[in-house]
Amino acid sequence: MTERIDEIEKYFNAIETCDKWIRRLFWICTGLSLTLLLEVWPAVEVNNLARVLFVIAVMAHFIISQLNRFYFIPNAEDRRRDQLLSDSFNTPLTSERTHLYYNNPLTEPLLRLGADVLENSYFGKFVTGRMLRNESFKVGVYLLLWVGLIVWRKTDLAVIVWVTLLLFSGEIIVRLFNLSILRHRIEKVYCQLHEFFRQRIQVDTNSGAATILQAFSRYEATKAFASLKQSSKIFHANNEKLSQEWDRIKQDLGIEPPQE
Repeated sequence: MTERIDEIEKYFNAIETCDKWIRRLFWICTGLSLTLLLEVWPAVEVNNLARVLFVIAVMAHFIISQLNRFYFIPNAEDRRRDQLLSDSFNTPLTSERTHLYYNNPLTEPLLRLGADVLENSYFGKFVTGRMLRNESFKVGVYLLLWVGLIVWRKTDLAVIVWVTLLLFSGEIIVRLFNLSILRHRIEKVYCQLHEFFRQRIQVDTNSGAATILQAFSRYEATKAFASLKQSSKIFHANNEKLSQEWDRIKQDLGIEPPQE
């Protein structure tokens, strides 16, 4: 069987669907709040309808975002963690199957765990790096618009306050900071494990086993802290190139023997 199988991915698809609705509802709330602020609806009935829709959108945004943060994301991460440990220790901790999700020939459980986390962090630092670049561009545009509104003297003070609250909400600036920390911490895990395999540290020593477990716990804690789903679109678009580079890294670190 050479086809890649990942039955855990369906749980992350649910997160992606929630994320899309959270962003849509955020901008719906934003648009409705601006119309109410500027009183663009002359008819009282339309204005009251806009208020009702605004309340509904705010409540829907809150409910979906909390469900995503406290149920869908932890549930998917728990299943991915079970699958990671199942692969590393050759023990079925979950009924979902994966095939060719991890790609290393190691059989010693702790060493394989280290190589699996190294692979995860290698792909993760690239994907989050691209996400951070895209998000930084968007935030940069928003900041320029914000500064432009402040500089332009004819801008209503209420509009400036509205844009400021929008910009520094959890969906824009805070999300960018969260993504920056996620990318930085994943890269630290990658560097730690890369150095571990480069120095050929023995896993049967206390320091070797502790290093792998430390990297594993840091990686999982980082994902739990961020509560952000990595972009499947970026991953699939670059998977072939990254997989080829990962094959070279495995050979350089002695995880896999060089191909003749």
